[in-house]
Amino acid sequence: VAQLLAQLVALVPLLFVVFASLFCVTVLSGDIAYLLVRLEVHELDVWDEHARPRWALAWSVTWLMQMPLWLRVLPSISPLLTHELVNLVLTLHHLVLRFAGQAAPAFPSATLVAS
Repeated sequence: VAQLLAQLVALVPLLFVVFASLFCVTVLSGDIAYLLVRLEVHELDVWDEHARPRWALAWSVTWLMQMPLWLRVLPSISPLLTHELVNLVLTLHHLVLRFAGQAAPAFPSATLVAS
């Protein structure tokens, strides 16, 4: 029992890294899904209820496009390095959004950049 508890405690930092990485990937995926929805819906209608099926499809396409990448990357790179790379991509994305200012599309992550 003590050994099992020690193994579970050792997994806690790893889980924090994985969840932080998942947050970064989700933020980036939200922006990709937003672009896919914007291909079909006017900017003012993106958040309307009638766009929900398009959002579901956009999220599905976004995650399905990423699956081959994650299935290849996760077993071969450490979780900490994966987190740092994903965090770097998110940081660069936010820097581009800040630089673009009002010219940037109204990405969902723009509220994170503004804060």
